[in-house]
Amino acid sequence: LIELLDDKNEFVIKQAIESLAYLEAKEPIFRIIEFLNHPCLSIRLNAIAFFSKVKDQRATKFLLPLLKDKNPTVRITTIQVFEKLKDPLALDSLIEIINKRREFETMLVLVALSKIGDKRAVDSIVHLLLDKNKNLREGALLALRSLKDSRATIPIIETFKSLTNEAKIIAIEALGEIKDEKAIEFLISLLNTNDTNIVTATCIALGRTENSIVIDHLVPKLRSSDINVKLGSIKALGFLRDSRSTEILIKELE
Repeated sequence: LIELLDDKNEFVIKQAIESLAYLEAKEPIFRIIEFLNHPCLSIRLNAIAFFSKVKDQRATKFLLPLLKDKNPTVRITTIQVFEKLKDPLALDSLIEIINKRREFETMLVLVALSKIGDKRAVDSIVHLLLDKNKNLREGALLALRSLKDSRATIPIIETFKSLTNEAKIIAIEALGEIKDEKAIEFLISLLNTNDTNIVTATCIALGRTENSIVIDHLVPKLRSSDINVKLGSIKALGFLRDSRSTEILIKELE
C-alpha cells in the first residue's frame, strides 16, 4: 500500500491513503503529510482525514496551517481531525477561528476544544454566551459543561434569563459540573421555579455536585406531584453517595 502512494493515478493514491487509514498504519505518516498540500483536493482531504484514524500528534504542526486554508472544506476537515488528535498545541489556532465567528466552523471548534480539555480556552468560549447566534450560545454552553471551569459560573448565571429553555437545561448541567459555591447557590434558587423541566434538570445537576449541603433542598422535591421532578430528586440523592441521602431514599422506599 505504501508503494502505491507513488502511483501516478490520483484515484489509486486516494484509495491507498484510505486503506492505510483504515489499517491505522503509523509507518507512512510523513509520506501522508506530503499530500496535505496536493493539487488534487480529494487527495488532500483524504490525507487530512487520515489523521482522524491515525491519531499521531507529530502531524499537528503540518496540519495547523490548513486551518487558514482558502477552501472551507479543508478547514472543516482539519478542525474535525484536531477533535480526534486532542493536541493542546492546536489551541491558539482553534481559538482564532472562534474570533472569526463562522458559525459551522466555530461549532466544530467548540467540540474540538471540549475534547482537548485545555481550560485556557474558557475565556474565549465565555464570550460566545453573549453572541446573537443561538447555536453558538448553546455550543459554548456545551463546551463549558465539558471544561468544568469556575470562571464560567458568573457568565452563565448572568446570561441565564436570556437563554432558550433548551439552552437553560445545558446551562444547568454545566453549573452542576462546575460545582463551585456560586453555581450551587444559583441552582438551589432554581428549585423554586414553576417550570418542571427546569426543576428536574436542577435536581439532577445538584446531585452531580456531590455536595451534601444540597440534601435539604432536594428532600421536598421527593414529594412533588410531578413524576419527573420526583424521579430527578431521587436520582440526585443517589448521585450524592452520602449516608444521609441513602437513609432518606430508603425511607422513601418504605
